[in-house]
Order: sequence, then C-alpha cells, then structure tokens
Amino acid sequence: MGEIHEERAELAKRAMRLGLSRFRDEEVYEALLTFCPGRRDPEETRRLAWRLHVHLGGFEKLTGASMAELKSVKGMDDASALFLSLTARICRRGSEERERARRLTDPKAAGRFLAAKLRGLSREVTVAACLDRELRVVRCDAAASGDVFATEADAYDIAGRIIQADAAAVILAHNHLTGDPQPSREDLLVTESMARSFQRANLILLDHIIVAGDSFVSLAANGFFNDGNEPLRARYCPRGERG
Repeated sequence: MGEIHEERAELAKRAMRLGLSRFRDEEVYEALLTFCPGRRDPEETRRLAWRLHVHLGGFEKLTGASMAELKSVKGMDDASALFLSLTARICRRGSEERERARRLTDPKAAGRFLAAKLRGLSREVTVAACLDRELRVVRCDAAASGDVFATEADAYDIAGRIIQADAAAVILAHNHLTGDPQPSREDLLVTESMARSFQRANLILLDHIIVAGDSFVSLAANGFFNDGNEPLRARYCPRGERG
C-alpha cells in the first residue's frame, strides 16, 4: 500500500504545483486510477492508464463510456470501472447544469455556443437548443443527422422536445461540410417550413444558424424572420441589430 500512497501524494503535489493543464491525458487517467480503491501497484496503474488512453483517447468519450466498455479494458477491475464511471457522470452532470444556466441572449452568443457543438463533425448534424422565456438553455441535443431534414416527423420530434423541456422557443443550427456557412435555398425553405410547424404548436423558432468550422451565419440576424412583434424575438434580435 505504501507505494501507491507515495505515488498518489506525488501526483497530488504535481497537480497543485503545475495544474492539470500540464498533465498529458494518460497522466490524468493515471492520477484518477491512483485514487481508485484497491489499487496497489503503481506500475500496473500506469499501464492501465495508458491502455485507457489508447482505448478512449481524450475525456469526451469517457463521459459517455458504459461500465461494460470500461471493464473491457485489460487490467480494469470492477472498483476502478465504477470509480471512473461515477467521476465521469459527476463531470457530465456539472456540464449539463452549466449549459442549462447559459443564456443565449443574441445571435452571436447563440452562434458561438452552437458552433462549438458542431465543430469537427464529419457528417451533417442538426442541433436544437430549447430556451425558456429568459433565453436560458433548458435542453440542447442533436435533432437530426444526415442530408434529409425538415420532414413532418422532424418538426413533430423537435416540438415534442421543446414541450417536454417546458421551453418557449428553439434555435436550430446545422453544419455545412463545404466550409461555407452561407445558407442555401434548401436551408431557407427548411426554415420556413419548420417555423410554420412550430407556430401551429404556439412555439417560436427563434433562429436557424448555419455553421462551418468557427464561422456561422444567423438567419435572425439577417432579417429572415418577419414576426418582429413577438417580444421574445425582439429581445433576442432587436431590429437595429439585424443585417
């Protein structure tokens, strides 16, 4: 037990002195594993950390890894898998709570938030951010994937998400793999169709943002929506701020 305690103390000192930003990913895995109950061998812990890094890469995949996937890594015991799974769930819950507290108060804030969600994807994905009347995000997740979008089923599904989240409005965003964020004719037609569908359900399509890498174009900022008397829309994108 002494060796693992010494290793744990050394890692804790390094983390306090340098900060985790100076740790390589596999060293962060090692630090986590060192604190798992029942681990006694620092060398085996280091080897397991490397295998975990090879299997998962960075930490985004860890937050969604199941117990079965973690236990499939050679050398992983039940207690360590449970510890990592609980740690990842806590981090994911904290991230979700921060996200729910975020306010998308204008097209620039919405564009930055949603561009980060869509950055680096190899296929076209549509994301729906559901907002309350204070423009806080209450839910945000992928709504469609691939080239086919804006069917009646899509509109029904997204409207259901908004209602389930007790939200008042939605901002849609999708990525262009061409690298050009300018909306196509199809994008405009899709937006018109979705806006009409939501309106029938007394919901508001606040914006549709087209993303290409770090660049984005907001249809609301470019004057696409004409129901400017809706108070929520006027607050999100005042007339003087439209292109």
